[in-house]
Amino acid sequence: ETRRNFSGVRFVGAATADERREVERVVARALLGAVEGDYYPQAGSTSYAPKPTGMSAAEVDKLKTLTASMFGDLVMPAHSAKAISAEQWPDARGVYAAASGNVVVWVNHEDHLRAFVRRTGADISAAFKELVSVVGQVGAAEASPEIKGFAQHSRLGFLTTDPARCGTALKFTVAMSCPSFIQDQALVDNLASSYGTTVELTGDGLVFTYEALPGRSEIDAAKHVTRAAAHVRGAERRLARGAPIFEKQDGLGPEPLQGAISSKESPALLPDLSKHHSDVAKILREKPEVYVQLKDVKTASGSTLARCIKPGIDVKGDARMPQPGIVAVDESCFTVFAQLFDPIVERRLQHSLSAQHATDLAAAKVRSDVLDKSGCYIKQISFRTGRNLRGLPLAGALDVLQRRELERVLVRSLLHLSGEQVGDYFPLRDSTSYVPKPNGMSEEEEKRLEGQECLFHEPDSKVALSAGVGRHWPDARGVFYSSCKDWYAWINQEDHIKLTVVEKSSNFKKGFTRLVGLLEHLEQFVKEQDFEFMHSDRFGYLTSDITNLGTGLRVSVSLHLDYVDSDQVAEVCKGFDLVCTGYGFETSVSNKKVLGKSEVQIVNDLVGALEEILKMEEAAAAAGVPPGA
Repeated sequence: ETRRNFSGVRFVGAATADERREVERVVARALLGAVEGDYYPQAGSTSYAPKPTGMSAAEVDKLKTLTASMFGDLVMPAHSAKAISAEQWPDARGVYAAASGNVVVWVNHEDHLRAFVRRTGADISAAFKELVSVVGQVGAAEASPEIKGFAQHSRLGFLTTDPARCGTALKFTVAMSCPSFIQDQALVDNLASSYGTTVELTGDGLVFTYEALPGRSEIDAAKHVTRAAAHVRGAERRLARGAPIFEKQDGLGPEPLQGAISSKESPALLPDLSKHHSDVAKILREKPEVYVQLKDVKTASGSTLARCIKPGIDVKGDARMPQPGIVAVDESCFTVFAQLFDPIVERRLQHSLSAQHATDLAAAKVRSDVLDKSGCYIKQISFRTGRNLRGLPLAGALDVLQRRELERVLVRSLLHLSGEQVGDYFPLRDSTSYVPKPNGMSEEEEKRLEGQECLFHEPDSKVALSAGVGRHWPDARGVFYSSCKDWYAWINQEDHIKLTVVEKSSNFKKGFTRLVGLLEHLEQFVKEQDFEFMHSDRFGYLTSDITNLGTGLRVSVSLHLDYVDSDQVAEVCKGFDLVCTGYGFETSVSNKKVLGKSEVQIVNDLVGALEEILKMEEAAAAAGVPPGA
């Protein structure tokens, strides 16, 4: 439903009899020519010539019967004598009802008009479009010189008698059958909190109501309600098939994993950290004054220090493999909490605090084209990098609407790709945020992406869950997958977007050129939507996981060798600051450093190492050494 008032005449509570009658004339005339039905003035009203005494008792019963199955009783209620808009009741008040019963318009009740549209079935957009059409017919109607279209304000939107309803003046009411969903109060409460709805339980389902606030457009409000309804349907389906209900799992619902501290407020005192093994716990043990100085400080997005250090406080960690224990929640935290971030970045990434990070995406500088001309040794090269959009929090601090805005911006940008880069977006199964696929990807699509090894799942590590990465899972997450099956993008996994390019050859330059092309396209289209990538001179591209700062680039090369084993490969890698994993003659080589080296340097280091490794392999083969010896 929605409300409107005309400009040029006073609102109902202050209108003269002539003004109310002119409003009635304009609305009734407009609807009689556009919506099959009839106008029923209130009983006792003498203002409408075709029914000079208002509707008859029989017409009251007819109107109740016509609309009751769709709306309940929408015969206009009489105001009390104290009501501000009850002046000269019931003169020039009435109800327009469509013959179908699915459109009802009140005239001169609290506002000049209040229009209701309802449809059965799941197509909320159809009801919304019909409402827009009905109101549009009235707005476009030929009126008197005094009436000058709908009253509207540049800041407040459409103006209503009740100031709280200004804006779109839209109200959505959705009745759903969901017998399993309503048995779980936590799911019902989450629907209310996550979507800003009021919820009333019925016999086998619920009715939720959403009133669009000022600042949200009509289209956005309709999409929001569509997603809320899809959320309920998705949860009902998951319950029916016995699938996980993520919002009930700690760390995958509205809040991060419950732990030693809350993310909302930093405690006055930290718990005992004597047995914690993380970089942040070590600093806070050695310099407790740092916590005292920072505990009440908040970042630009309003996040607390507790949200940044929660993973290192909640999870004690392993002394043999200590973690950073700190995550970035927005761009400003690197400055606001520099006393913690700076020493951890310096230690973890061996990057001097006085040094600048160089970004270099000039693919022409990559030294080699086809490195393995035989095609026998290098099976695959993968290039993976992440980007985050300036002006929005990072993954652990995003709210529902921010995450959905990211999905909208990024998917829209990727859908503009052309040629061999084209693809399609597949929201995670049961994500309700993407209107073209309101229930997420299908089971068949999920299996296909799983088989292609490009699907991601809900986080299961306590560190990630404590960092807030899994909140509201799986909402607004998904995979953009290329038609050529040689690149894909993860949306709202750990970074806002993570791109992976797969090169099924040894051509480093070709693969890197494709990655750079995708990044340039993405950057262009996000800028057209008034966004840009987070980047700093000191730390390069900014990420929530500080071990990915700088280039955020991970290049991995899969090798199959017959003569050079993984120990020998590891020796070569040391000289190039690379990492070798694997066993025997099946190995993978990747870069260790991401900050302090440019993208081109990282790729060229891999090229140099692979050149040496392939020379060793070819020399061993030429010497007649038995394979595997």
